[in-house]
Amino acid sequence: MVKLRRWRHVMLLAAAAAVLSACGGGGGGSSSVTRLQPPPVPGPAPQPRPGLPRDTFDTAEYRANWGLDHIGAIEAYARGATGEGVTVGLIDSGIDLKSPEYAGRIHAASRDVAGNRSLQDESGHGTWVSSVIGAARDGVGEHGLAFDARLLVARADIPDSCASECVFSDSAIAAGLDLARENRARVVNISLGGSAATSPLVSAINRATAAGTVVVLSAGNNSAPDPGQMAQVALAPEARGLVLIAGAVGRNNVLSAFSNRAGVARDVFVVAPGDGIFTTDLDGVHVQVRGTSMAAPHVTGAIALLASAFPTLTGPQLVDLIFRTATDLGDPGVDALYGRGLINLARAFAPQGQTALAGSGQPVALTGANIALGSAFGDGGQLGAALAGAVVLDMYGRAYAVDLGATVRPSSPGLGLVRRLAMQNHRGAGRLGGEAAALSFAGPRVQEAAVWRRLGMTDPQLAFQRAPGADGWLSLTLSKGSRLAFGYGRGAEAVLAAVSGDRGAEVPFLSVGDRVGESLGVAAAPPVSTALGMPLGGWRLGMAASRTTLDRDDRSSPLVAEGEAVIRTVKSQLTRPVAWGELGLTLGWMEESGSVLGARSAAAFGFRAGARTVKAGLSARAHLGPRWSLAADAALGRTRLDAAPGALLAPEGDVWTSSWQLSLSGEGLWRPQDSFGLLLAQPLRVERAVASLTLPTDYAYDTGATGYRAARLNLAPTGREIDIEAVYALPLAESASMAVHGFHRFDAGHGAAGRDDAGIILRLTFRR
Repeated sequence: MVKLRRWRHVMLLAAAAAVLSACGGGGGGSSSVTRLQPPPVPGPAPQPRPGLPRDTFDTAEYRANWGLDHIGAIEAYARGATGEGVTVGLIDSGIDLKSPEYAGRIHAASRDVAGNRSLQDESGHGTWVSSVIGAARDGVGEHGLAFDARLLVARADIPDSCASECVFSDSAIAAGLDLARENRARVVNISLGGSAATSPLVSAINRATAAGTVVVLSAGNNSAPDPGQMAQVALAPEARGLVLIAGAVGRNNVLSAFSNRAGVARDVFVVAPGDGIFTTDLDGVHVQVRGTSMAAPHVTGAIALLASAFPTLTGPQLVDLIFRTATDLGDPGVDALYGRGLINLARAFAPQGQTALAGSGQPVALTGANIALGSAFGDGGQLGAALAGAVVLDMYGRAYAVDLGATVRPSSPGLGLVRRLAMQNHRGAGRLGGEAAALSFAGPRVQEAAVWRRLGMTDPQLAFQRAPGADGWLSLTLSKGSRLAFGYGRGAEAVLAAVSGDRGAEVPFLSVGDRVGESLGVAAAPPVSTALGMPLGGWRLGMAASRTTLDRDDRSSPLVAEGEAVIRTVKSQLTRPVAWGELGLTLGWMEESGSVLGARSAAAFGFRAGARTVKAGLSARAHLGPRWSLAADAALGRTRLDAAPGALLAPEGDVWTSSWQLSLSGEGLWRPQDSFGLLLAQPLRVERAVASLTLPTDYAYDTGATGYRAARLNLAPTGREIDIEAVYALPLAESASMAVHGFHRFDAGHGAAGRDDAGIILRLTFRR
């Protein structure tokens, strides 16, 4: 017995304008059709070209069918997808051969699979569906989703049935599926409904899906809790997950009252615009139609656009992409009403999953930070601009040209200030069993984020600010003139000072700090340090070592998953008293594992390999009377990057750095134990860093061949930070002191010229 597929077609004439009819995919529900005049479009529509701005496609013809913009079709067009090169199968009542909308794009293999007739549509239903999928972009009426696609039309209505109500047999639909498969249609639209599929249709579904062809069925117009019986063939094993069911929504994203729900087919069910869809009827008449028969071609056209833009996508990948990027509606997740949700071409055309560089397959992120620079690199010089136009592949192997320069993140110029302010609210010093000791307790986290933003902090950086419970140092006497010190939360400079003898009071400048992270302009965990000081003839020798890790609490950066970055430092210092003050010579060694001068990166960029730095400096302190002193020091560093095979950046020679500071300080000026200081300094800055860049900028889908662009970059920052700071400190009582700091930082963070920062800070310190 032959089972029949039906869609109800009822036409009522009214007062010169309105026509009511039913749309397919129902098996019982009525739908309306209203005649319209096409919107005026001045002149021919501009022809699309890949890479054009989205506004080029935002025409009256595009807006005529609200469904196109509702699912983000304009994003597909802006990326060059038009349906060109894709064959779309249409199993329905034929097509209007007289319409110029399909001229030159009806596949030569198209035929009547239910008889020996012309493809000319007698009812209009097949033409409505064809219009939504592939009406031409010609400046008249509306255009289809995939307006350049080739339409393989399989007319499947039983001869003479459309005189009353079109009827379709399983065998004819099966023949249409075979025709589409044999002619390599990527997707087939069947906006029909009826009783459960019989063996001929199930077998044809099996053959089509085995070939990777995607099939889209309309859910039906019965307002039922489950899709129609025919549509439920999508649940059969023969469907292989490549048969989708389409329900209808209106402009408000609410499921249309007539549309069947997802129900038992929720995992293969999506929704699309299907209510009040502007389309072309027979003889060029423009009508508005509603029904799941209109929702299905929106899904079909969306798949055709994806296949056009990304020809290597397989059938399962096309379906997975539609499901993965659908906009969730109704209850969270897959639900019995909307299934997977509303199809979303804007999302579907965006990269999905983990992205990787073409050619090497090295993972890179498109948001957050691929490179987090320390302030020594400032803005990275030419690095950001050179990373534009990189080609990456997403989880589906789709190629995208992206600007990786946007993922280069400079350090915050205010980071050191924030940490020094937030972590030294309480300070104590004294003697422990006759030995010198100092201890600081960090106060509670300060909630006034606006204060930190004023100092250059961003919201993501504010989110990870933390303060250790305590920091401090203990100095022990080993023998006459020899001392040993241990520190937590203090860098090598601090513990060296603890074993170097009495050098007078140190002015508490905020512009400089003794933590490794502060000198590099990055967030670092509290270091653990030790130092030894001893006399050596007329000199005094001090040696210190510390270990710290870069802070990984910044959740805004994907680099937190890249492993721990460890910094180990060793510093030696020779000082010699002279008649007018003191001379000093320093030699330092820093070994980094996972960073370069505090800069971190994803493996693709090479900073993770680590580096070794040698640093040499000279210092001098001159006494200018009993209350004043002048100090100066300068240092040069040479950093050698460890090998990072296959990285985008390859260093050409070593990285050279410099730092210097000049300070004037006085004590006991107006009150006992008060102090004044004036600082002029340049923080650590990269002076020379040349690297070669090999960036993938072209990709061929057919062969997988990758083209590259080579460039030679200067990574030295474009700015040079110069700090001026004045501070006056005085004790308020036995257990408290106050300091007023005024500072101006020119080109803060070694950023572009004009990035200045200035402020006045009042600090209270409590001693216990």
